Amino acid sequence: MNKHLSSGSSCLITLGGIGSGRLEQLMRTALESACVDLSHVCNQAGIFSSITLITDRPMTIETDNWSRVEYTEPHQSFGDVLETYYKTTNPKLVENPLVYFGAGSAPLIQDVDITNLVSALNRAKQNICAANNIYSADYFGVNPGNIISMLDPRPVSDNEIPKRLSEENKTEVVELARSSRSQFNIDVTADLVTLFLTEAKGPRVRSFLQSHSQLFERAVQCQWAAAQHLINKESQVLVYGRTSSRIWKYLETESASKIRIIGEERGLGTAPPGYHPYSTLGDLIKSEGAEIFFTRTLPLMCDAAFIDLIPILAYLYPDTTQEDRHAAFLMDESAIGHSGLRTIIHGINSSPIPIAVGGHTLVGSGIELLNQRAWDSIDGIKPNPY
Repeated sequence: MNKHLSSGSSCLITLGGIGSGRLEQLMRTALESACVDLSHVCNQAGIFSSITLITDRPMTIETDNWSRVEYTEPHQSFGDVLETYYKTTNPKLVENPLVYFGAGSAPLIQDVDITNLVSALNRAKQNICAANNIYSADYFGVNPGNIISMLDPRPVSDNEIPKRLSEENKTEVVELARSSRSQFNIDVTADLVTLFLTEAKGPRVRSFLQSHSQLFERAVQCQWAAAQHLINKESQVLVYGRTSSRIWKYLETESASKIRIIGEERGLGTAPPGYHPYSTLGDLIKSEGAEIFFTRTLPLMCDAAFIDLIPILAYLYPDTTQEDRHAAFLMDESAIGHSGLRTIIHGINSSPIPIAVGGHTLVGSGIELLNQRAWDSIDGIKPNPY
């Protein structure tokens, strides 16, 4: 049922910029499923006057009748996508508060989270932004809805909006309460694996994951095996990459294991041009070789590991393609064309300890979800997936 209000906030969901590789197209289908699930939750919240989906090619799955679909050219900047929205939206609605979601930004969001976001926008009459992450936003709301058009030059990505509004427009920026729901983002194939294990997702995403369960099997085994060590008081677990103090605090109180954390390169996605990243693990892999590091050195440090591969690749192999990275996150070394990345995944697959690899979500909200899923299994709340 369509629950749009005649007046109030507007909702914008965007999907685009995905390549033509086999796994990239798999991600496209997953994100289409997430879009439809998200539009349903937004409609159920009953607080939006309109819900618009802007994409760079026709959807391959059916959208709900309460979403207006508009199209833009492939590989456009976020500023250009917003311009399409402003041009195709009723001028009377453009200044209304606008809530924005990237396609994979909120697969676990609930209508209460959306209501809280809109309430934050309504607490101030003008010039406010509320975001799930001030420094690298996956979703946010702005009031008025056209405030982003004041940024010059136009924004390249959605992640930078809250920070730029604060610095360039003196906009009041409010960060929403952080949780596994608000921070989980479908960015890479490893995030689909985590969703497969946690079982908390919308019906379209759930159906998609079930239909591709064999493809995820190896990575599911790795994530689940590593998660078992989080609930073992005798285990030492390494968390590496763009993690945060919030995750460290969570694991110190909610997991049973001893935690070793190496956090680095947070903000890598919004780093300025010419920035040269550094990776501690990348340096060890470079000096020892991937097989020795993952089969001999890493097992001396921990009994299981959750590794954000992106800082390592940014340091060692910045030329790896997105298609190869998606294959790497599925632990499928045979599908990786880049020899350096293929060697890394071979080393991980050869390791005597379980190693889960992914992006920033894995070592953020992903590890929270996996920890809780492991406890739910041991407590008999949910069945063991293996």
